[in-house]
Amino acid sequence: MGSGASKGRTKENQRWADNTSTKTSTGDKSDDEKKSIFSKNKKSPKISPITSPNDDELSSKSDAEDRKSRRSNDSDKKSVNIERIELTEGVVQDYINLEKAINKLERKNVLKKYESQTIYADNLKNTVEQLEAVLKELKKQTEREKSDLKNIEQPSVKDFLKQQGEWDSRFEKEKTEYEDALNKQDAVEKELELSRVKYETAQKIMEIYKQQTDNLLALYDKQDKMLIGIFGTDYASEKENILEGEVRKFFFQFA
Repeated sequence: MGSGASKGRTKENQRWADNTSTKTSTGDKSDDEKKSIFSKNKKSPKISPITSPNDDELSSKSDAEDRKSRRSNDSDKKSVNIERIELTEGVVQDYINLEKAINKLERKNVLKKYESQTIYADNLKNTVEQLEAVLKELKKQTEREKSDLKNIEQPSVKDFLKQQGEWDSRFEKEKTEYEDALNKQDAVEKELELSRVKYETAQKIMEIYKQQTDNLLALYDKQDKMLIGIFGTDYASEKENILEGEVRKFFFQFA
């Protein structure tokens, strides 16, 4: 049942939210960091691929197991003014419906999936920013190579190089360098476009998991308040265990 499951949930939920927020905030790069990123990718604009999260990559603990782990003693539990609730069959049925809604979301492992998807989307955002920085420099390089090619084709330069017997080799060299720069730019542009599409998709999926996570946390809070109303703020007690036994009887009777 969920009374012990809710013990200490408020603090745990806050820690979980802080953890996700911390991971997400790492996506904001300073100018120095972006320069460092480009310097690492200047020779090779290829960005390491990011794989989409799946169930195998999620934590071995499910949301339900995490809820069980929240059953540690919480001596700092704050007293809240919640109206006392009499334990009746109607209340038990309400609790059963609440527990079913919680279990439905816990089976989907939405907390872990939201955290994983948030990290995945953040990594994609970083990849997009890296590729944008690389592409910016590649465009500059392409323009330089294009300018060199145009300069060598000027009549005066062309005549001089022909007199020196260097025209053909120099022209081929400049042409090859320009084509190479253009090909690199084109490759990064395509990779950037693909990464942008992946990032947009990842954001949409993350929003779905966020909504489910918000729903689950709201249900946890509602369950906490119901249990406090029934058992009081110190609801992880021997008295609660006795009453929980009665709740379980009702559960099997009405489930």
